Amino acid sequence: MNIFLSDLDNTLIYSHRHRLSGKKRVSEYLDGREQSYITEKTLLLLRTFCSIEGNVLVPLTTRTFKQYSRLRPLTELLGIRYALISNGAVLLENGRPDTSWEEESKRLAEPYSDRIIRCRDIISRFTDESHVHYIEPYMVYCRPADAEKTLTALKSELDTTGLSVIFSSGKLYCLPECLSKGEAAKRLIKRIGGQEARVISAGDSEFDIPMLRESDISFVPEKMKRLPDDLEGCIKISGIFSNGLCESLIRLPQREK
Repeated sequence: MNIFLSDLDNTLIYSHRHRLSGKKRVSEYLDGREQSYITEKTLLLLRTFCSIEGNVLVPLTTRTFKQYSRLRPLTELLGIRYALISNGAVLLENGRPDTSWEEESKRLAEPYSDRIIRCRDIISRFTDESHVHYIEPYMVYCRPADAEKTLTALKSELDTTGLSVIFSSGKLYCLPECLSKGEAAKRLIKRIGGQEARVISAGDSEFDIPMLRESDISFVPEKMKRLPDDLEGCIKISGIFSNGLCESLIRLPQREK
């Protein structure tokens, strides 16, 4: 079995703000407007990968249920069975939340609940509350008006032990380290009986580093910054990341049973 864990935004799909060359297809609409795209080449290669027996594509994304649901036409086209959303705190199977998974995530998050709420309160001093999102009980995120001041306040006023405070793609996130993408990957592999599987992953940000560490083979964009020394073995992709990583994915030899 090949389990391909992949980030979505800027890995497989791209915002309408991204200058994307070549043929592309709309992957998402928001309020009737085109919101994101997938290249035709990426879509073709992903469909080829998913059509091979033993291959499993699992999106692993910070997107919430509402945000991920906007991609339903694409995920149905690819035949996605499993997806990990809210940074892995929620497991979807055939589009529906797995209640036992969520119960476990809530148990993991419970010791950090007061600090997550405190993060929300600190962030709200610097950003209008309507732009601060609390995904109870897992995380808080926003697009801060002043990222530097907000980060300084969080780190000076709050015990961040066991918390991840990450600024990525213009958004600031606070969440427990036990709900990292790496921990989600380990839980999923155990859940679907894939301990003997080859785990492949792809991502483009600090959020993805724990997931990359749990993989046998991993892909990152060539321009990715702050890649830890222990991940120097990642395969670096130039050009359009989604196209290059999917080309490499298809070329991987099938694992012997």
